[in-house]
Amino acid sequence: MPIGINNNDQLTLYFRNGMEKVIDAVSEEVLDTLQIFIETNVYDAAQRDFEREWYYKGNKRPTMQFLNAFRWDNMKETSKEITRVLFYDWATMGVGTTGKDGDYLHTQNGDFRENMAEAFNVDGYVEGEFNSRKREPYWDNFIDAMFGGEKQLDELFKKYISKYI
Repeated sequence: MPIGINNNDQLTLYFRNGMEKVIDAVSEEVLDTLQIFIETNVYDAAQRDFEREWYYKGNKRPTMQFLNAFRWDNMKETSKEITRVLFYDWATMGVGTTGKDGDYLHTQNGDFRENMAEAFNVDGYVEGEFNSRKREPYWDNFIDAMFGGEKQLDELFKKYISKYI
């Protein structure tokens, strides 16, 4: 079906609407990719060497609150650009009581939530209260996948621009 574009305003609106769809779709896939890196480099790294007894007593699984604390803000538009920011919203993480000692691990010995994103982005062995374990830098690995050799972000934009514009 041909697009009825008769003036610059209609052309601008067509591209703006298309780019909003592109940015929404790319944002969703970027967050999915980040979550894979967190699951692999943070949660699975902890599970690999030993069972995490201090997670939920019934299923020994983490709360996934760290994973879910990464969010996109709303799109911001100017006459020349549309932007969106990915951020770590640590305050959404609970401080409830389900762990081994009655607290989530990230609030034992003080509230650690604000610093978790940086602290978990390590490469090498981390000494913990219960055991040492090898971690990989989830954020560095994610950024490398998006912008480094794989250039996943470029590919995502190509995919969705061809779909929506």
